[in-house]
Order: sequence, then structure tokens, then C-alpha cells
Amino acid sequence: MLEDTFLGAVSVLRATGTNKTLYRILSSHGFTPEQQQRGWGFVLTASNYGKPLAESSIDKRVRDAMVELDSSDERFFALLQAAWRRDFPDQLEFVLQGELGPSTGASAVVGMATALARIKQLQSSAERKKTHKQDQAALAKPATKGITSQELDRFASLVELAQSTPEAMETPSDDAAANAERANALLELHGWYTEWADTARAVITRRDHLISLGLAKRKKPAKPTEPENPPAPPK
Repeated sequence: MLEDTFLGAVSVLRATGTNKTLYRILSSHGFTPEQQQRGWGFVLTASNYGKPLAESSIDKRVRDAMVELDSSDERFFALLQAAWRRDFPDQLEFVLQGELGPSTGASAVVGMATALARIKQLQSSAERKKTHKQDQAALAKPATKGITSQELDRFASLVELAQSTPEAMETPSDDAAANAERANALLELHGWYTEWADTARAVITRRDHLISLGLAKRKKPAKPTEPENPPAPPK
């Protein structure tokens, strides 16, 4: 919805900046140069204009490992719950304690690392000696859902690779601040666009003007109608 707002606002700003008639009509209803500059300001901020993203120094293999874990954790946790929820609720509660589940970015790596460490505890932890037999039975079940021992080893290798570069596990505060600034600009732009789109629809009647503003679409040409009784071919 907000992305549609962005495109719509650009259409309004472009049209009012290049069509004197449209600008004159809207300016008589409060669309001042300050309002126009305000709209462009929101667009530029939401576009991160003038603030190029810094090149990442993180090794590509590390980034790929993080992306793989991020895209796999939702399926992993869903299959684990499907395997254990009915027959092994205690083991499921142990692994997911603290509301562990799928996440994004570095948090996904941490979540997978925690889950794998707890599964390893089910395999051989002396602290779980009393439940060892049931733990072993539980560990066999995920393989039927596709979480085999080989898959667990693969995830463990990805976690090790992702965590090998400390900076990859950090969420830069400046990135978070920039994202928040862009998100806020989009929200402000939504309010700005809604006001002037509603105003334009109320005071502008020509369809071609509304099309220029992005507030109406061109009509598709009508298909030629075929005669009900086409003439018979000559004999």
C-alpha cells in the first residue's frame, strides 16, 4: 500500500510540475510551492536520495550462509513442531523454550544455532539422563519430515560459517535509523498524497488531467463488433 502511495505521489508531483493548468487549479485549493516541496522532500527521503548504501565488507560465503538460514528457519521450525507436537511435547518445549522460532537476519542465525544446540543436548546431555530413552525416540521423528541428521549437520555448518564473522551478526544502528527515517517518510508521504489526491478528484473534472495525475486510467479501445449474420461467401 505504501509503495503504491510512493508511485502515486510521484505522478502527482510530476504532473503539477510540468502542467501549468493542473498546477493553477490545485494552487487555488491550497497547493502552494511549499506543499510541492514538502511532497518532493518525502519522496527523496523515502528513496534514500543522496545517501548511497555502504558496500558490505562481509565475505560472500558468510552472507550466503545467513541468507540460507534466514530462508530455511521457518520451514525448519514448522517441521519440527509437526514431528514432535503430538508424540513428544516435552522435547518440543525444551527446544523451543523462550519462544524460540523463525526470525530474520542475524536473529535467524542465532535462533537456528540455539535450536541445534538444544537438539544436541537431547542427543547426549548428562542432564537429561532420566529422559534419554524418550529423547532418542524423539530425535528419530524429524527425519520422517525431512530434517535428517545430514540436514542438521548442514545447518550446523551454515551457522558456524555465519558466526565466523562477528560484524555479520551485528545490526548497525545507523542502518536501523535510516530504515526508520525512510519508513516515517513513507507514512508522511501517504498522508500528503491522500490529501492532494482527494482534492484533485474533487476539483478536476477532465479525464485526461486525472490520467496525468495518475488518478484515472485510459479506457481500453472497444473491440469491433462482428455482424450477427455475416454475409455468405460468394458461390
